[in-house]
Amino acid sequence: MRLRQFKKLTKSDSSSHLTKAGNKLRRFILCLVGKDYVKEQEKLRFGDCVLCGKCCQLVIPCPFLEGKEETEADHLRCLIYHKGRPPQCIAFPIDERDLADVNFQCGYYFEDSKGSNGFRITMPS
Repeated sequence: MRLRQFKKLTKSDSSSHLTKAGNKLRRFILCLVGKDYVKEQEKLRFGDCVLCGKCCQLVIPCPFLEGKEETEADHLRCLIYHKGRPPQCIAFPIDERDLADVNFQCGYYFEDSKGSNGFRITMPS
């Protein structure tokens, strides 16, 4: 019964702390056992990482993130970006659900599988 309730909470479109925690766990598991899904989603993902650090601060701030969020994004940096990031960090965002966790403020965007227009929300200046 509790597992069913947890699944229902993590499927919510809200950006609650519990939803973000569930999505973080989902990304971890997908990168371990759902590698085919992650590779398929990567084909639908466009754009580039803008190094804003929003995905590094979901639920628990990453210990490898250096800088302060209160200042400009240029002051945030990942100490292991080019050397040894975990698979779930490399794969972020896996799908639109992950973009919701960062309020769609990401350099990446997705095109749907039918090839129609995708959506893109750019970072605010």
